Amino acid sequence: MKENTNHLLNKKILFATGNESKALRFKDGLLKKGIEIITINDLDKKVEVVENGSNAIENALIKARCLC
Repeated sequence: MKENTNHLLNKKILFATGNESKALRFKDGLLKKGIEIITINDLDKKVEVVENGSNAIENALIKARCLC
């Protein structure tokens, strides 16, 4: 059965990282589902963020909240 991904077409998600290699790991798979990845580097907004989370996920959340 083919997955219905019509609701995902032309969507963008922000990967709260400036590390392009992290985003590239997911880029192809998400593009196949109609989702484009953008990173901090794609934004005009530059923010200095203290990454004081206990792991990479917490740090990504800190950065994402600062950018929204």
